[in-house]
Amino acid sequence: STLPGELEYAIKHALTREVAYSTLPKARRAHLHAAFASWLEQLESREEIAPLIAHHYAQAVRPEDADLVWAEQADELMRVRASAVEWLERAAELAVGRYELDEALGLLRQALELEPGEARQADVWRKIGLTSALKFEGEAFWTAMQSSLRVCHDRATCAESYADLAFQTAIRSGMWRKRPDPELVGGWIAQALELAQPDTAARAKALIARCFWERHGQNVAAAREASEIADRLGHADLRSYAWSACSATAFAALRFDEAWTWAQRTLAVVDEITDPDHVADVYEFAIPAALAVGRIGEARRLAAMQRDVCEPLSAHHRLHGVGVD
Repeated sequence: STLPGELEYAIKHALTREVAYSTLPKARRAHLHAAFASWLEQLESREEIAPLIAHHYAQAVRPEDADLVWAEQADELMRVRASAVEWLERAAELAVGRYELDEALGLLRQALELEPGEARQADVWRKIGLTSALKFEGEAFWTAMQSSLRVCHDRATCAESYADLAFQTAIRSGMWRKRPDPELVGGWIAQALELAQPDTAARAKALIARCFWERHGQNVAAAREASEIADRLGHADLRSYAWSACSATAFAALRFDEAWTWAQRTLAVVDEITDPDHVADVYEFAIPAALAVGRIGEARRLAAMQRDVCEPLSAHHRLHGVGVD
């Protein structure tokens, strides 16, 4: 059985299954899907079977049938649809954790199709955008993030979206066949800084984006402010990127010893970072500073570690791993 401790029956032939399934009236079918998903939710192993729960909830509220199936149960339709979106997003999050990015994108697009509220649509679009960024698909990333902003009405959420748009564009140069218009990206950074409250992750990410995007030594204050915000928030990932920004800014100003000092700080906390994509960035960002101060052996060691981290990720990550090594 796919569910430990439970008895499971299966129809051997797919055609037999399709005929049996099609004999059920759509209303009966939808209610059975919803009931089964609700039962699955009660199991201790529900996180492990999140895609299965998401599938059954989604089948219960298929857009082409939902109004008819739940015609006299509007409240129940809203509940089941909300559960479908919640589990589709959760299953997508778990798929991203496994770097099964195409599966995650498919689940998120299903969630978007089912979600009627604009605020939640904005959130789902952001997740589609950030997952596309992990695939280094620049156009898909931009399209999703701009779609999120079109239905975003909350100032803080819009600040996060502009910050992520600028941040991911700045740190993932490999997403672009042609470098984006500097004024366009600069505009996103400015929008994020205008909308974000002080001491927020959105402001820190916008400042980090400025440091990586402009790549000159005049952004020392921006890098230091991002580092201070990350420290106050106690955000390990944000702190790591802020320190890498400090390193990049010092490097651009030809202060190579300082750049290497910041890189070493980042390397010292790499074990606190759980996202392998970010770990790969830590190694890749530190290598130029190591080379600049003549630590050739250390640069080679970091390149080998970066290659190993990239190996189980996307094809683009593996290309980076080989290229850096």
